[in-house]
Amino acid sequence: MEQEYIGDLSDKWLKGSITPDEMHELDTWYTTFDTLQQEVSTDLNKKALERRLFRIIAQKASLQIRLSSKRGAWLRFSAAALILISLSIGIGFHFIRRNSSPEVQVSNVIRPGKNMAVLTLSDGKQVVLAAAKNGDLVRQGGIVVRKTGDGEIQYKSNKNTSGQIGRNAFNIVTTPRGGEYHLVLADGTKVWLNAGSSIKYQPIFTGNERRVWITGEVYLEVAKDKIKPFRVQSRGQEIEVLGTHFNINGYDDENVVKTTLLEGAVKVYNPVSRVTSFLKPGQQSQISHRTMQVVNTDTDQAIAWKNGMFSFHKAGIRDVLRQFSRWYDVEVIYQGAVPQVLITGKVHRDADLTTALNILKSLNIHFNIKGRTIIVNP
Repeated sequence: MEQEYIGDLSDKWLKGSITPDEMHELDTWYTTFDTLQQEVSTDLNKKALERRLFRIIAQKASLQIRLSSKRGAWLRFSAAALILISLSIGIGFHFIRRNSSPEVQVSNVIRPGKNMAVLTLSDGKQVVLAAAKNGDLVRQGGIVVRKTGDGEIQYKSNKNTSGQIGRNAFNIVTTPRGGEYHLVLADGTKVWLNAGSSIKYQPIFTGNERRVWITGEVYLEVAKDKIKPFRVQSRGQEIEVLGTHFNINGYDDENVVKTTLLEGAVKVYNPVSRVTSFLKPGQQSQISHRTMQVVNTDTDQAIAWKNGMFSFHKAGIRDVLRQFSRWYDVEVIYQGAVPQVLITGKVHRDADLTTALNILKSLNIHFNIKGRTIIVNP
């Protein structure tokens, strides 16, 4: 049966104009499909037809299942969750599901992360920012730390403040798993912290540079200052900028440290390999062990987390669930072999965990959730 003809039948299925005889032909094709040499693009929104497709995939389990970016359509699990999937094992198809009820059974709803962070002052005092009231939080050496109505913290100082702050005075903002936060440093640099991240900095930058230390994932919009370069130290690298927008993903449980440049220019130095690379907008440095490479990348995907989205491109299940585990503050346990599936798609970060996991459930990957633990079954 020719590809174009199958495509026509699937279009009729969607429009509701398919005849009983044509439906029988389409049903027979999916039931008896036995060759992987064809490539068919089909839009589906019927659960029964979807199950047949996945049964075909299961029957071909000896083959590697891959997700391809060549085809795709938005999958709607709820008003808050979207996923783009195109599945290719020689047969390629994409489908749409609307307003599906969650398929992962859990006894409690695990909510997404939210604005949570702890501010540690130079004297060791800690301020839980989520619980703090808006307005001035603390004064240190002439600097006012203020929490705004938007939930961010800002540092305000006057020109005479620098002499009142010691060189060894540092503040640290730390987000827990399941938290994120936004702050503005005294020089005007804007900082966004993803879950399980931190930034260490001077309340006001003294000396001839502005230096910060970060862990986890941080997006920065650095205020321009030609006199004082801005330097960032993170896992496996040091970055120098004058004024620019960039994202660093340096979680300890990731194999590669990624720095993505959106605007301006940065110099990335790997002290282990003693290699220096200069990034242009749209480029990403990738550091792994003693190697560093620079690649062109999708900057929107790199900062999707900052914009309230998960964004995946040919990501493995472990990659996806590492992001979920940090944002939802859950543990992931794998029982048996992990399916070799590559996932391309997007999910809103304000979706609850059950909804987010349904993108994998639809790929015939099975889960049990006990408390705050996801158990992945073969």
